[in-house]
Amino acid sequence: MADQHVLRGLAVGRRRQFDRRGEVEKKLREYFAIGVAAVLIVDPDKRTVSVYTSAAEFRELTVDDMLTVPEALRGFSTPIADLMDQ
Repeated sequence: MADQHVLRGLAVGRRRQFDRRGEVEKKLREYFAIGVAAVLIVDPDKRTVSVYTSAAEFRELTVDDMLTVPEALRGFSTPIADLMDQ
């Protein structure tokens, strides 16, 4: 994943088209091992955001959804479409 950022229990990364599944899974395990509460992986090609709450549990949001991350950012919400238009 390129452009990785970790902030107070939240990690955000952008999926690149050549990322390997095993590499992404390894990075997820590393983040959760250090205590991150949630990981967001933005996929600009698919126009989705995957919200991981563990290395194995996630929900995939599309441009029709609202991004909320109560595990790490209580009260925060924003339309996925707004993120993709940036």
